[in-house]
Order: sequence, then structure tokens, then C-alpha cells
Amino acid sequence: MVMKSNSGDPKFLGNDRGLKEIETTYAVGRLNKAKKEGSNFILVPTNRNPELELKSLLLRNRETGEFTSVPSRAFHVQRTGLVEYPEDEWELVHEVLGYGRTRDQSQNWGAYILPDDLEVGEEVYIPDLIQDIVATSFWDTVWPAGDAIATWDGKKLNIREDEYESFMMIG
Repeated sequence: MVMKSNSGDPKFLGNDRGLKEIETTYAVGRLNKAKKEGSNFILVPTNRNPELELKSLLLRNRETGEFTSVPSRAFHVQRTGLVEYPEDEWELVHEVLGYGRTRDQSQNWGAYILPDDLEVGEEVYIPDLIQDIVATSFWDTVWPAGDAIATWDGKKLNIREDEYESFMMIG
């Protein structure tokens, strides 16, 4: 599978196997409805993944005043090799801290609502992944997983992180 993406865009596996789909909700009302209907669900805390923490530098050229944003003062670029921004030539204006996945930060949980006929050992597709998992990375950029394939063990959904090994970046 060949995936092209801009920085920060989630990577999606898709459900080309026709697996049962797991519903994701971040709403208390939907969770209460699932409980009332007798559906099984799993509450999942949202935790930041340190591998998705992003850092870059906003630098200004001391001579020309030109600005640039770079992952660090020295880094490798494909075809060009090592690129450097020495302190005597480039002033640090700001250290930019970011996160590789955008989501509503108003709450720190989500829930998966399970199909009623889900069997132990069955593979399922999660189109809206709660967990912050790295799908792939290339040089100084990481892309989060947007969906997942998981296996139901009777108590939890075990995310198949090996599925993301099929992603390949085109430079």
C-alpha cells in the first residue's frame, strides 16, 4: 500500500476485508443510549503518545532577516545530505512544540461500542481510532493512525499495530 500525506494527516488502512465495524463515540448521550440498548462498550482514555510530540525551530537569519522553520539546527535531507543552521548565522526566535494528532481536547476519553454478535478472536475494523498510535514516520515527521484493525479477546480490542507496516512514504 502506498500512502501520500501531508504532515499531521492521519493514515488510514481502510476496511477492504469487510470486517465488522466498531462505532466510536466521545458523547455521554450516545454512551448512555448504548448502555440502555444493552450494547457492550469499552471506555478508553485518550493519552498523548510521546512519539507524536513534534518540535521545530523558528529561526531568523542574522544578516538577511529571513525566517525559516526547521526540525533542528542540523538535520539530514534526502538528496542534499546534512543541512545546518549555525547559531552565529541563525537566531532562535521560537521553539515550536506541537502534536502529531489533532483532536478535541475538551475531554480525555472515548468509547468503542461493540456489535452484539462479536465473537472472541474475531478481527474488527475501527474507522475512528481513539488511541494515539504512530502509523508511520519518515525523517523528522510522524503520521498518526486514523483507523485500526483489532482483535476482540473478550475483554478488550487488541490493536494490530503490525498492519501499519504496509505504509510506505513517497518522497
